[in-house]
Amino acid sequence: MDEVELKIDYISDVIRNDYKNWNPGDVVLIDAQTGTGKNFFIENILIPWVSPKKLLYISNRTNLKREVKSRLLEKYGKKVPETLEELDKIKTIGNITISSYHALQHSSLNQLYKGKSFDISKYDYVVLDECHFVFTDSGYNNLCYLTFEKLFVNQYPNITKIFMSATMDEVNEDILYYAKKENKTIHKYKTGRDYSYVDIKYFKHYNYVKTLINLIKNDLTNEKWLIFITKLKDARKILDELGPDTCSIVKSGTKNSKELDSIIGENRFNKKVLLATKALDNGISLKDDLLTNVVIFAWDKTSLIQMLGRKRIEDIKKAQKVNLYISTRSIKAFEQLLRKYNAKQKDIDLFNLENDNKNSFNKKYDHGLSKNSDDIFYKDSETNEFTINPIGEVRLKKDTQFAEKMIEAFKANKDFAYIQEQLSWLGLLDTFDENNLIENVVLDSDIESLEEYLNSIVGKKLFQDDQEQLSHMIIQGLITIGNNVDYRTKILKPSTLENLIRNELGLEFAISKDKRERSKKSEYLNQRYIIISKI
Repeated sequence: MDEVELKIDYISDVIRNDYKNWNPGDVVLIDAQTGTGKNFFIENILIPWVSPKKLLYISNRTNLKREVKSRLLEKYGKKVPETLEELDKIKTIGNITISSYHALQHSSLNQLYKGKSFDISKYDYVVLDECHFVFTDSGYNNLCYLTFEKLFVNQYPNITKIFMSATMDEVNEDILYYAKKENKTIHKYKTGRDYSYVDIKYFKHYNYVKTLINLIKNDLTNEKWLIFITKLKDARKILDELGPDTCSIVKSGTKNSKELDSIIGENRFNKKVLLATKALDNGISLKDDLLTNVVIFAWDKTSLIQMLGRKRIEDIKKAQKVNLYISTRSIKAFEQLLRKYNAKQKDIDLFNLENDNKNSFNKKYDHGLSKNSDDIFYKDSETNEFTINPIGEVRLKKDTQFAEKMIEAFKANKDFAYIQEQLSWLGLLDTFDENNLIENVVLDSDIESLEEYLNSIVGKKLFQDDQEQLSHMIIQGLITIGNNVDYRTKILKPSTLENLIRNELGLEFAISKDKRERSKKSEYLNQRYIIISKI
């Protein structure tokens, strides 16, 4: 097993005993690469120190919340429920309350409509794990502004707020702005960044399903694959091709799943391939030496880093090498995103139209917002009028700027613009190499079948029908090899055949130049043929 020593620190070694100097009202920022022990510090150092004071632990995904509950129950010597439904019912363990950003959003929503509210002021410490959630999910969740106001804007004199994330740059500026505005004491800690344990390969996005299927079928080891996928229909195609004994899917709402139980309880999945959506992109730790392949389709830096972090580094001094596969995407993909963003901006412009008193906007949306813009607008609980979600608008501006940036980048580098962008997020731009592009992955079993066929025709004269059969096997049956191959002909040139067989498929056969049959006894008199020989 290949290993590398990372030039980063465990967060406990960075903070040392400084946590004892955190006072009520202070703001703490923990910017830590995944695998450097954020949760270990909270659960094994901070929680014992603050006891019996009350601590509120907030996470952003149900599965992360479940994992934290399981660890705390074990820590306090309590039984971990056998079912996820029973585990979900547990809210408090000792002096610790475990909640989620979603729960706080709905609590704040209830408060707006005179309902019961979650009282955050009764806690002494509030831990905001994966705090980037407030901004990253605001592109499709119009309630994020509620948690932003409650946790970022509002400052509590009796609460020590602890913000934690592996992608703190997403929220760092806003946390500091509101903390400084109230003259809060700020404590900042960083572990550093080092992703040198990742060996990155690239693949074309347009045929990625076939590429992944063939890569996995060719992998005869017992090593595992974690694939973060954006389209469930593609996940099902892969599942159908690989079979349920090899592959499983975990998505939002997954319950009664042995794989999910294993992920939460044992930090590993059992099958060779796990297809996952964003439901698994935060907090969950997969500690399995057999997990050596991670495939990520991400549109932004935060998602990429969070998804990569699900494969846990267990020892930063001996980090296991991991194969990371990322997609090239295309300029068309970002142009499509930009059209969606521009449509949202048009609604904002319509809403802000001068001397219109929102008449045009209300005329268009009085009977319901479009799905495209329901993250940007909400109805004010007091006025019952539409208003702009400020967090959603900020997210829209950032997303728009990034799409425009990538479109310009693709104009300069049509093949690898997004690959280089993703490498830069990991601090690995200097590792870029066009030779890392994986194309035309052929099943080993198909190559073996071709090799058997070639051995059977070595030394024989191959006339038109036989040449057509061989060309068809390679072009249609095996691969779509080489952009410079002319597929309009039924018969490939001898030089093209030899290049594909030897250089692309790695088979040691030579193809002669075509010759004319001169034997008057042959039924193929004057027809052209080739001969295959073993090298």
